[in-house]
Amino acid sequence: VTVCLSGEGADESFAGYDRFKASRLNSYFRLMPRALRQHVVGKLVGALPDQPQKKGAVNMLKRFVEGANLPEDGQHLRWQYFLNRALEQHLFSGAFRSKINSDPFWQVRQYNERCDATDTVNREIYLDMRFMMTDSVLMKVDRMSMASSLEIRVPLLDHVLVEFLASLPGDWKLNKMTTKYIFRSALEGLLPDSIVHRGKQGYSLPVKHLLRGELREYMVQRLHDSAVLRENMDMQYIDRLIAEHDSLKHNHNHILWALLNVAIWHGRFF
Repeated sequence: VTVCLSGEGADESFAGYDRFKASRLNSYFRLMPRALRQHVVGKLVGALPDQPQKKGAVNMLKRFVEGANLPEDGQHLRWQYFLNRALEQHLFSGAFRSKINSDPFWQVRQYNERCDATDTVNREIYLDMRFMMTDSVLMKVDRMSMASSLEIRVPLLDHVLVEFLASLPGDWKLNKMTTKYIFRSALEGLLPDSIVHRGKQGYSLPVKHLLRGELREYMVQRLHDSAVLRENMDMQYIDRLIAEHDSLKHNHNHILWALLNVAIWHGRFF
């Protein structure tokens, strides 16, 4: 096999990700006063221990509240961001912090101002196309397929189809809490109902378990041996994040995994 078809683009064009649902739920969550959301609900939910499941009710609740309490101009991409003001203040050294732009969503705001869609879902789909497709999803698929001498075609990203879908109302894509609604409706009778109405599966690795198990000692050693981390990060605070992750107090896998990648990248190329 030298050429394969891929379904890349369906979740972006048809609002298939959980972050679209989180954004819609947030419109109800915001009915609470901000102080109650952040200082009462946020603290109570944040104190819940991490559960072993990938998702599960508790883990999803924690992630929802964490994202909802981030700046609203991050739109639905807030649920893809895993830092917050407290972590930023403690994780980075003062000298490093003074050199970086501490506004994580400035580019989101810039692109959002260019979007002429009037409904929330289509505005979020526009941001997904701008941020998630080119530098993340398509880049990874292209590099991994090329490494295997395989050509990947993405028919759902044909520009005529994408432009047509962009003209449709957002509620046709996210209908109440049903993602990819028009896509599912079009396929009813062509595919079994168990496929058409199946929830999103995802294919993420069990990173949080690996960092508590097989990769823990490797991670600790690489983080402590890294010159770039020692220079720009608070190593005592990193140790605290590791301890909280170990004890299931919090799931810090996204931060620890990112730091591990920085350490490996810096050690390899510098």
